[in-house]
Amino acid sequence: MYHRCINMYHRGVAMTWKPTGQPTVRQQRDRWVVRIDGMDSETGQRRPRQLGTYKSRRSAQAAANGFAQTGEHGTNRDTVGALVDSWVASRVDVGGKTRMQYEWAAGHIRAGLGALRIDQLDRDDIARWLDGLAGGGRLSRRSISIMRMVLRATLADAVESGQLRRSPAGRVGMPRNVAKASRHRETDAWTEDQLHAFLEAIGGHRWEGALRLDVLYGLRRSELLGLQWVT
Repeated sequence: MYHRCINMYHRGVAMTWKPTGQPTVRQQRDRWVVRIDGMDSETGQRRPRQLGTYKSRRSAQAAANGFAQTGEHGTNRDTVGALVDSWVASRVDVGGKTRMQYEWAAGHIRAGLGALRIDQLDRDDIARWLDGLAGGGRLSRRSISIMRMVLRATLADAVESGQLRRSPAGRVGMPRNVAKASRHRETDAWTEDQLHAFLEAIGGHRWEGALRLDVLYGLRRSELLGLQWVT
């Protein structure tokens, strides 16, 4: 049964589609379907694929088990996300601030590449991920550089330990252009009723004059403290 499932998988998978999990069995009406989660490595979108349809749950489960036993798919430990988490956990020789930086970078790596198996990760996957970060307008060049460094160090460590033959990130450079993040600072202003309530509340306070100036003219603290009486 599972040989038919494997053949269907190889005929149906596009070059840009990569599996991100193990085959699962689901019921659809009076049939049992074997599916596997995956992603389009060009767009980063999740795209599950159907591998076969069977009349009974037993036959579908046998097909799914047989497909998994062929070695086409690994466990969660074989993913980029698991690998980068393991690398970060092993950095016991760094300070707290550096560790937080590594963990922050690992979170972004998991979000973009984490579901891919490490033996299916290639240079194009990494380059597209970095380009997406650079064009998003939310991250600085330094932030993207830190993520790239953590990924490269993780994969280099995997090569050294024998998990990979070579690192796909070794020759992937930084994106040439990084979109600047747009900064829109929104400030909640008081309503007229709130302003009057505040002015009434500070009436008679020894700082009433200073507070009234501050709220009416929007002075900075340094400007307010620098005021002097003119004689």
